[in-house]
Amino acid sequence: MNLLKELRKKYKLLQQKKKSQKKIKKFSFNNDISVFNDDLSRISISIQGCGNVIKIGKLAPGNGKLIIKVAGNNNVIEIKNGCKINNTLRIIVGQIHFNFGPIQNVKCCIGELCGFESCDVITFNSNAIINVGDKCMVSYNVNIYHTDAHPILDVKTNKIINKVKSLTIGNHVWIGANSTILKNTSIANDCIVGWGSIVSGNFSEPYCAIAGNPACVVKKGITWDSN
Repeated sequence: MNLLKELRKKYKLLQQKKKSQKKIKKFSFNNDISVFNDDLSRISISIQGCGNVIKIGKLAPGNGKLIIKVAGNNNVIEIKNGCKINNTLRIIVGQIHFNFGPIQNVKCCIGELCGFESCDVITFNSNAIINVGDKCMVSYNVNIYHTDAHPILDVKTNKIINKVKSLTIGNHVWIGANSTILKNTSIANDCIVGWGSIVSGNFSEPYCAIAGNPACVVKKGITWDSN
């Protein structure tokens, strides 16, 4: 009797694995995608391009959705273990549009044990780097907008002056609702971004509250607790 139960269990797991693999193949062509089978119902991935790597660690329990859209080649998106999504986390790398071609060599990494209510992480630029540290907490309607989409040129030299390089959010950063983090911004560990802030520039000092439009340091020597 125990043997029969064990055989049925193994058969069920095998069928689930085959079903999951078929689902991955629908959106995977010459791309390397790693997703836990138990999380597939909460994840939507759309790729137009090849050579992309998407690695998603085990999501924390919840009902939220992870949506990833890639239009380009040789990009890397990694979400480490324990990411908790209560509503929607959407990551957009490139877009198919008559003004834009496929982008490449983007690196986007979200650290361990981060929590999201609703957040869009967006870049339309090749070679862009986005790093979100461990144990960050992101509230509702947050935009991490690492792009200007279109180039801005110096009139005299015709050189691009709004190049997109890297955007870094340190460990244990709390980002308040309706905030926007703009391109090339750096936020140190243990900072708080106030509600509705527009953050641009280098905030290298940890344990600070950052708020306003444009955001500035409004308080020092603070930290926060998710409880």
